[in-house]
Amino acid sequence: MAGVTQVYFTEYQPDAEIALQQLRHDIFVKGDHKAPTKLELEYLLRMSPNEQEQEVTRMRIFHDKYNIYNHPSMVNARARIEELQRRMQQIDTLFLEDDGMGTSSILDIFHASPIWIPDNEQLVHTAYPAPLGVIQMVFGTIRPTHMQVESLWEQLSPNRCTSLYFLVYAEEYPTEWCFIYTTAD
Repeated sequence: MAGVTQVYFTEYQPDAEIALQQLRHDIFVKGDHKAPTKLELEYLLRMSPNEQEQEVTRMRIFHDKYNIYNHPSMVNARARIEELQRRMQQIDTLFLEDDGMGTSSILDIFHASPIWIPDNEQLVHTAYPAPLGVIQMVFGTIRPTHMQVESLWEQLSPNRCTSLYFLVYAEEYPTEWCFIYTTAD
């Protein structure tokens, strides 16, 4: 399956790495990402305590039967719920879930490279600055406005599980960063 391309904007500040980390934090806090932990937690919390115990026992038996790693929190429902709540507090834990497929959001991008690297040498989970020639070609300027980016960003498509980033301007001044991300799934 081809990845899905998404666009994110975050407030301007001079360092792209700091801007990316702030964006990741904001997306994490808003809960705007896929998270198996979140789904399992919501599922368990809708049940009565008795149903929770039965479900955790069922999951433990399933994991044992198919030789899947059984987290120590599978002892009982309360321990499992507490473990899921703890995981929901950590960005990096979310990425490791779902067999490392990540969150299908910008949370899966860990670092902003200061330099462009050719497509065939790019590392996954990294944001790269969009080449100025590409920005000029897509937006007709090297200083695109928010409105231009909103209407044309889909013409940019980073490799799966990578991101392109560039500055967005109001008049002659940078006002925000744009990160365009393609999911791994």
